[in-house]
Amino acid sequence: MQDAYDRAFAERAGDAGWEYAVEIPTIRKTRQALGRVIRSPEDYGVRLLLDERYTTADMGDYSVRGTFPPEEASEIVDVAPEKLKFGMLNFYGDHDAYGGDPPAP
Repeated sequence: MQDAYDRAFAERAGDAGWEYAVEIPTIRKTRQALGRVIRSPEDYGVRLLLDERYTTADMGDYSVRGTFPPEEASEIVDVAPEKLKFGMLNFYGDHDAYGGDPPAP
């Protein structure tokens, strides 16, 4: 598919095949999935992107983090795996999501 786009848009500067076949569908599907977490003003939730393509790591052509709109990109925070449970406990604790004490990590 990527090669077909490259041929179809050969006159366009850049990497049209990658953009149309991989990057744009990846971001569209990711944004759609992220939007399913919060459906009303009363909802809250944690959205995890567990893939290095969404981090600040140098993934070369495979990185898609820079493709997100700026307002969404600013919400993406890289968290070390060993700190994720504490971040989630803090998030849900700040929202009074537990009927008692939150679980111990």
